[in-house]
Amino acid sequence: MIPSSLRLRLVLAATILFLAAIAAAGLALTLAFDRALDQRALDELQDYILTLSAQVDVGAGGALQLGAQPSDPRFRQPYGGLYWQIDPEKGDSLHSRSLWDTVLTMPSAPAPLGTQNVHELQGPGGSRLFAAERTIEIKTSRGPMRLRVVAALDRRELAVVRDAYLAELVPSLALLGLALIAAMTLFIGYAFVPFRRLQAALADVHAGRSQTIRGKHPEEVRPLIDDLNELIARQNQSLEQARTQAGDLAHGLKTPTVVLEALADEVSRRGLADLSAEVSQQVSMIRGTVDRALKRARAGLSAARGYRRIAAAPVAAKIVAALAKTPRGQALTWQSTFAEDSEFPGDETDLYEIIGNLVDNAMKWARTRVVVNIAAEDRHFVLIVEDDGPGMAEGVAETVSRGNRLDEVRSGSGFGLAIVKDLVEAYRGSVAFGRSEIGGLRARIEIPV
Repeated sequence: MIPSSLRLRLVLAATILFLAAIAAAGLALTLAFDRALDQRALDELQDYILTLSAQVDVGAGGALQLGAQPSDPRFRQPYGGLYWQIDPEKGDSLHSRSLWDTVLTMPSAPAPLGTQNVHELQGPGGSRLFAAERTIEIKTSRGPMRLRVVAALDRRELAVVRDAYLAELVPSLALLGLALIAAMTLFIGYAFVPFRRLQAALADVHAGRSQTIRGKHPEEVRPLIDDLNELIARQNQSLEQARTQAGDLAHGLKTPTVVLEALADEVSRRGLADLSAEVSQQVSMIRGTVDRALKRARAGLSAARGYRRIAAAPVAAKIVAALAKTPRGQALTWQSTFAEDSEFPGDETDLYEIIGNLVDNAMKWARTRVVVNIAAEDRHFVLIVEDDGPGMAEGVAETVSRGNRLDEVRSGSGFGLAIVKDLVEAYRGSVAFGRSEIGGLRARIEIPV
């Protein structure tokens, strides 16, 4: 599965490339070492051949004899790993003590006079030998005689040297690979610093601390930043137009509702009280619907533009203190807990609307007790309001979302909770209504900060 992180992709790609390069380098170094090792062994064998060629002679009986043995003790140790052999054109061979009772089997065709051949031969005990061969000519009493001089080295001795070399090479290459990967990881992290700066600048725009993306950025990122700034400017322009249109709508509806209220009063004075009450009720519903729509639009604008986070505890404390002083509030027991680190990511007016409507609704329905808690949980603003009243029946949450009337006994149209739901959703939050442990309604608000 391909990882979604670009940084991780680059690190993995660099790791694979480094490992492949180091493996190729290790193979090339090993091949070069093998060639150098073989050449060194060949040079050593050539020296032995020259020594043997200078010391070989023919005795009085016509047999080959050697004036002096090469100094390396391996020639005198049976199967010592270093061997020599001299073959005449006719007669018995002369060989080192290290061959013991073994005779090297050479290719049928000897090397031309004065030239040298290199062979892979079968040695004592099934060993593999690296051998050098040279054909020389010596003078005897019977005339010139050609001899085939061979010096051979057991491949196992070369393998020991090669293994020692690899024992040093492999850890060194592994450390080099780790160092390169670590360096590339740091380099990639440094290369992503401009993107982290861009993210921080966007967070400032989102939080309302800035209206544009500012700061020094690389030329490669500059076109993207220019496009984002242009997009932000267009969004702000559209939001201003939306705010203006919302204000125009409010003013446009204000006059007709005032006229309708005046007509309702006039109808009441003429003795049509039932008709007047119906008109007044419809006017009240129109005003509530318009008020809800305007507050939702304002909240959407606030959420889109971004506001600095405000402390929620002082606002909640003011609302609870004010409602507790009302005649209805004085008859209740108030319990509140406000976390000092809790912040609301929006307009202070919207926070007053949310807390005020929920607490007012709880106060209206409570029998003896209202509980208000504000907390900060996992980067969320959390508000919980509970009462010990009759609670909310199942399915009423859907009714609240439509703004329908919640009760027929007490005053209020139910638009308060509907406005709360609209405001919270405008800030990408959630509202949950349920049964409180103290018996009544429990409203829980969560808004991401």
